[in-house]
Amino acid sequence: MREAWDGEREAGTLFANRLGLQGKAWDGYLVYGRGVRWEGREPPMPTFWMHQLREESGADQKLCLDPSRLTREVVKLIEKKG
Repeated sequence: MREAWDGEREAGTLFANRLGLQGKAWDGYLVYGRGVRWEGREPPMPTFWMHQLREESGADQKLCLDPSRLTREVVKLIEKKG
């Protein structure tokens, strides 16, 4: 695991652009399948994601955080072969 300070919140802008959001991305839960790598400047599209954002952010409200659904999606990815 890597940690870094992003005082300018550039990562929030990069993820917002990738996800089609207005402003900066935050309160999001991004899940990636095995083998997905961030190469280059733009982050990869998550395999699945959920959020706690308002509609005006541009976030799909069908993806508002549902802990049970998020857990099921993570388990599916963990159990997926190769």
